[in-house]
Amino acid sequence: MPSKKAVDGEYRDIAHPINSGTRERIQSTILEVYHQVLVEEPESSVIGEL
Repeated sequence: MPSKKAVDGEYRDIAHPINSGTRERIQSTILEVYHQVLVEEPESSVIGEL
């Protein structure tokens, strides 16, 4: 989940899904797409764009 650094140095979620099932579904979908992009794009082209 998106998070923000608190005054005490810890990161706290700024978005709170309705339940743990929803949280898991969001996280797994994001990670799946992220891994697909890593496979499709060579690392050198991603680094070159930064």
